[in-house]
Amino acid sequence: MNKIIKIAIILSIIAAVGIGAYFAYQFFFNQAPQAPGSGNGIIDEIAVSRPTALTDDSVLDYWVNFKTNEIYYISENGQIHKVLSDRNKETISSQLIGELNYIKPSADGSLILASLGYPRSPTFAVYDIGSRAWQSLPAGITAADWDPSSNNRLAYLINNGSVSRLLLLTLDNQRTSEVLRLAQQDLDLDWVSADIIYFKERPSRFATGSLREFNLKTRILKTLISDEPGLLIKWSTGRNMGIKWSNDLSIVDTNGRIIASTNLKTIPSKCVFFGPGIYCAASSDQSTVSSREFPDDYLKKGLVTRDDLYLLLIDDVSPLAAIKDITLSYGQNPIDADRLELLGGQLLFINRYDKNIYSLEL
Repeated sequence: MNKIIKIAIILSIIAAVGIGAYFAYQFFFNQAPQAPGSGNGIIDEIAVSRPTALTDDSVLDYWVNFKTNEIYYISENGQIHKVLSDRNKETISSQLIGELNYIKPSADGSLILASLGYPRSPTFAVYDIGSRAWQSLPAGITAADWDPSSNNRLAYLINNGSVSRLLLLTLDNQRTSEVLRLAQQDLDLDWVSADIIYFKERPSRFATGSLREFNLKTRILKTLISDEPGLLIKWSTGRNMGIKWSNDLSIVDTNGRIIASTNLKTIPSKCVFFGPGIYCAASSDQSTVSSREFPDDYLKKGLVTRDDLYLLLIDDVSPLAAIKDITLSYGQNPIDADRLELLGGQLLFINRYDKNIYSLEL
């Protein structure tokens, strides 16, 4: 009874700030998500808010400049634009760039780190919104990330034979320092706090992955998560919790310990932390996802989904409670929502059906 009261209070607070939907009663870990009206206690939702398209382009990725709260994006052709009203844009960089893989914005969103040409010939560069200029990074980089507390420092990996070398780079004077050598290649990294960098393998359902922590101050390397298939993690803004996928979805702390879990099948990039919980976009047909080579098919864009939006409530003593929230649709067009982020009262995402950025008022 106490848990029911707790969840009801949380839902009433969320409704008061304008989600505008009727929320259903929770269902628990051993119950698979089902469609409304199927007898599992989830009522048909009434959404007073529908997603709004912010762009009319082919968007590779986007980010928020938190200095100005403006939304920027990089198109598939490498051009950079600022989002204006009524699906208009201001072109910030007209330079065409091929073979873009991904971007990583700095902590305040005033710069981005761009990866190109992976795996054939990986190259990395930094773009500064203020100066509207690209800066090339040293040759041979295979993975990189920003110092979470500075726009002037990066960590990156370079392969040297069978060894990966971890270096720190200060951008304004181009000084580098090597801090670690690993007897492993093809790693990715996340710089999660001032002294902590995580290493991880690139995800696949058919290969196990691990998460290792390196402390820049003590120079100690330790394993947090070991040999889990399809391992994917997205860290919260404060980097104190992560959304983890490895055959199921769970919340982990900074030591890789599972705090809570659910059987909702979706990947971390389709989720975002907020206050007491997480919003996740997930396929309305969970059985289809279960029968596919997931997440490989989705990451390689061989699978698109028709999504519902779920609210997952975090409770450190029990499984995540999943509550079906708003059915995502834009007119008659379906939505496959990826790259979820929050900006004020807006939920932002890319629709993989038309490659545009959308906003949902919460």
